[in-house]
Amino acid sequence: MINKKAYTDHYVIESVDHLFRYGKEVIANREYDKAKTCFYKCVEVSPNHAGACFQLFLLNIQSQNYEQVLEYFTRFYNCKPKFYNVDSNLYLYLLSMIIDLPEDYKAHVKNLKHTDLVNFNNEKITLQNKIRLSIFNQRFLLAYSQSYELFKESGKISSQDIIVKMLLSQIIQIEEKNKRDLLELIQNKQYQDAFLYLSKAQDQHCLSILDSSILLLLKDLIKMKKTNCIPKMNPISTDNLFEAIDVKNYELAFSLLKSHSNVYMIEILLKEIINTIEELKKISNETKSSISNLEDFTQYFVGFDLNNIYKNVRDYLEGINQKQYIPLVMELVNISLTEGDGTFSKPIIVLNQITNGTFVFSIAEYIQKFYVCLSQYQFDQANIYLHIISKSKHFGQTCILTSKLKQIFEYTKQSYSNSDDLGEEEKSLIFREKTFKI
Repeated sequence: MINKKAYTDHYVIESVDHLFRYGKEVIANREYDKAKTCFYKCVEVSPNHAGACFQLFLLNIQSQNYEQVLEYFTRFYNCKPKFYNVDSNLYLYLLSMIIDLPEDYKAHVKNLKHTDLVNFNNEKITLQNKIRLSIFNQRFLLAYSQSYELFKESGKISSQDIIVKMLLSQIIQIEEKNKRDLLELIQNKQYQDAFLYLSKAQDQHCLSILDSSILLLLKDLIKMKKTNCIPKMNPISTDNLFEAIDVKNYELAFSLLKSHSNVYMIEILLKEIINTIEELKKISNETKSSISNLEDFTQYFVGFDLNNIYKNVRDYLEGINQKQYIPLVMELVNISLTEGDGTFSKPIIVLNQITNGTFVFSIAEYIQKFYVCLSQYQFDQANIYLHIISKSKHFGQTCILTSKLKQIFEYTKQSYSNSDDLGEEEKSLIFREKTFKI
């Protein structure tokens, strides 16, 4: 109750609950500003008044003041006992589609299951549960239309249903804009930007199965264009479009499009992927027709035809989808040249192993060869091995000692140049001492 103090213009709140009930009365008359003032006064006196916090949560959703929405959600969510956990989960799930939630809420939403949103205690609200399942499956338009059916069926609408309906309306507007933006990026072949756009959305909330498939196709397409490698397909039989995309069976996925609607972005991406695969196959066939096998260009090694060696090694490895080994083979060619090896045994052995699918890059082997060359003051060879070690991540391994090996190389080279008058035995001693000190 609110009473006016005698002889003053100040008001005294004698009961927060009375003020709260008054606020609900004026909100029923659609006097929202007046109601909001009442509820703000309630939480001013009683900061964790669950009912007032809930009403302010609702009113701030209506005005799309999301900072206040989160503030009052947190207040009634943390009340003891918790204020309807199932409903709170639903509100958080819907809000995650609109705003970037705080990390603790975001983690909570990502772990939600459909059973966390559905009220199984009341068998009479089956249509309400259908709405919640539609929301969980991110079928927001369907959920919005179902909310009208709920009103027709019951003849009334609760505060919880009002909140859900308002949030659904806001989500639908946001989704329409997001779809337009994403479609524009894909149509303009801005695949990296489209990938980042969806990745950011994935960080905020779980993606729908449609958006997850678009993200997967973008990832495959970007990787394919970057590496010129065709993704390996898992040959399974399915009549599900999204399963076909998941196993990278793009031809099958494209044939399944006719049974789906609203998948225009997937259609664009599948066409681009299939065309890219055809182009890569064509390049591969052209390469194979000019270099049918490894023996076709070993003649260039015999003739020390370096221009053709470098060109044909590159073409050959690209043609068999092993371009990541181009730097390694090139460096091994350089090793053969510095060693005076006219047979080019090192690069040819590795090329044969790559061709046969038996090659395994061993970083330990190249570190050992680096030390052997360094101990014999073969600085050109040691430097080439150092280059191979520094590029090891391209061959499937990573060396954490690269910077130290470079330091050892420079230190040894400098020490050697400063000891021209020493004998080989003394130089070897200096090498061992310097190496162990670093």
